Amino acid sequence: MSNMMRQGKSMMADMGGASGMMNAMNSGDGSFIGGNQSSNGGITTSNSVGFNYRDQWGKRINVYGSYSFSHRNNDALTYTAQQNIFTDTSFLTNQDNTSSTIGDNHRFYFNMEYQMDSFNYIKISPSAVFNKRRRQQKVCLIIAKHLRHHKLQME
Repeated sequence: MSNMMRQGKSMMADMGGASGMMNAMNSGDGSFIGGNQSSNGGITTSNSVGFNYRDQWGKRINVYGSYSFSHRNNDALTYTAQQNIFTDTSFLTNQDNTSSTIGDNHRFYFNMEYQMDSFNYIKISPSAVFNKRRRQQKVCLIIAKHLRHHKLQME
């Protein structure tokens, strides 16, 4: 097995296995770190990429870390038609709603372990997460009022 394969497997084990790695790169809206992941329907496109690093510097220092980037785009189109009928009038309401939610996520984790002796070590674990989410929405609302005309009957 190559050194690169061993490094990747070790990092995946440190992050909780393959499922931990997939969770780390899950979505661009920040949901994997406790954000709310909501789905508004529509079509969602997700892309992600990441890499892991693991090495030993000398006999006493182990380092490992990861970087991941994910992008998520959700596009939704809805159309609503509603008619309210009253005794002398009716209203017709048409609504077109177009929304787009785009999320980007950068995540960096790093660990350095210094083995002081066989029982003690110092671990330094900096991390950084940057999330960006933007939403655009367009609504077109048309309301039409229709008055009913009554024919008078003549006797």
